[in-house]
Amino acid sequence: MRRFSVISGVLWAIIGVNAVHAQEPPSYDASSSNFDRSTRYPALGQGDTTPGTPNLPRDLELTVAVGVGYAPEYMGSDDKEAIFVPAIDFEYKDRAFLVIERDAMMVPYEGLGVKLLANDDFSVGVNLTYDKGRDDDSDLINGIGDMEWTALGGGFAAWHPGSFFIRGQVGMDLLNEYNSYKGEAGIGFAGPISPYFRGKIELSTAFAGENYVQDYFGITGGQAAASGLPIYSPDGGGFYKNSLVGTLQYTITQGAFIQGLLRYDMLTGEAENSPIVEDDAAFTAAATVGYKF
Repeated sequence: MRRFSVISGVLWAIIGVNAVHAQEPPSYDASSSNFDRSTRYPALGQGDTTPGTPNLPRDLELTVAVGVGYAPEYMGSDDKEAIFVPAIDFEYKDRAFLVIERDAMMVPYEGLGVKLLANDDFSVGVNLTYDKGRDDDSDLINGIGDMEWTALGGGFAAWHPGSFFIRGQVGMDLLNEYNSYKGEAGIGFAGPISPYFRGKIELSTAFAGENYVQDYFGITGGQAAASGLPIYSPDGGGFYKNSLVGTLQYTITQGAFIQGLLRYDMLTGEAENSPIVEDDAAFTAAATVGYKF
């Protein structure tokens, strides 16, 4: 917990200092010949409302990015692996959206969804998200079986007055992989730091139902016999992970950008005590390049 608090304090201080010295961007004029990259500040919760190049119809907004990262093999693993990081934010009339890798796109919702209520200060809607599951390829959990991918259907809500935001989402397993729910709640800041930089920092917590916690962190008798791990039965669901994530984006040209993402996850409660957990705290890092159409 002390490591989490120290890192949180340092990142919040950095964002705060930069925000104080941020320059006010000029108004956007797509027809202007002297269009400046300092105008490229999407409105949180509204997609990219100031496209870098007006090639798409006004009703459509699209940001794409791709990169690589370094992450734990599974939640709780001490071993790391290289990962491919695709990110998309596609918006239609500021209502329908497809968001992959929410932290990279710096928006307070994710998945395939529709905003039922939305304005400058809040977004409320329904969405379909994706849980990639877990392979048992790692030496420690070899034998306990894979957790297959599944789709989650649910809803989200976010309050985002200016750069500050509070968000939450919850979804139910639609394919009966673990027949339970999981969700997140977070608070943070996302916005301009300078005409060239934009950043996001968020503190969040994850929660889930009893079946999810049991399937992911528990060890049944059969799994114990196959893997050599002790039997473990978590006591119910609840909060199982706290996270701190920071994203920093640099605008290269009118539409192109590069960015870095750093995430710190810390397992808590029944999850932290699971036999599959080698390290209850882990970093994920990624770098991407992208374009805002």
